[in-house]
Amino acid sequence: MAGADKLAHVRDVETGKDLSIFREHASPITAGCFRPDGAEVATGGGDNTIRLWNPETGQQTASLTGHQGVITALAYSPDGKRLFSSSADKTLRIWDLNEKKLLHTLAQHRSVVTCLAVNMDGSLLASGGADNLIRIWRTQDGSELRSLIGHASAITGLAFSPGGKLLASVSADGMCKVWDPGSRVDAYRTFSGHTGQLMAVAFSPNNKYLATAGADEI
Repeated sequence: MAGADKLAHVRDVETGKDLSIFREHASPITAGCFRPDGAEVATGGGDNTIRLWNPETGQQTASLTGHQGVITALAYSPDGKRLFSSSADKTLRIWDLNEKKLLHTLAQHRSVVTCLAVNMDGSLLASGGADNLIRIWRTQDGSELRSLIGHASAITGLAFSPGGKLLASVSADGMCKVWDPGSRVDAYRTFSGHTGQLMAVAFSPNNKYLATAGADEI
């Protein structure tokens, strides 16, 4: 758990008690995620800094600097060797966690980058922005594969399907769209029904269902 109090907590899911507390951020924490093996946590905040820490001890192990705006989203690669970050500075960054260095800066968005998602094998990175665009990137070299156009407002959430072949997006326009990011630039399917902006999207583990959540409290 993390928030405007500048603290991040790791809590026992059964007892609800704090196992560790991270206190190093100088501004509200706006993004966070566990490394896939659970042995590291990355957090980012309004201090424009990404911090890595040990969830058992609450001690910071490294900091990654370079973004010039609030960190909006973070995600590890499936093997835990890279970290992907997005920011209000209109960029995404790919970090090498072994050497704690920046590998690539992706700067094609024209506004705040609001969300990101990584596919199952870690080869593709999807980003969404306040410019209403979804961009697909190759993580190996940071090159852009294609842009996906169809939403009428800011992208608010992204999720790859369990197999990684499909990408779901939600937007402030109240729509959920499903894309084939490997071969098409138009939406494969569009879902409507919410009466307010959407905030989050997720595939079911069996790839049969999509769940969406929005400001209409549905």
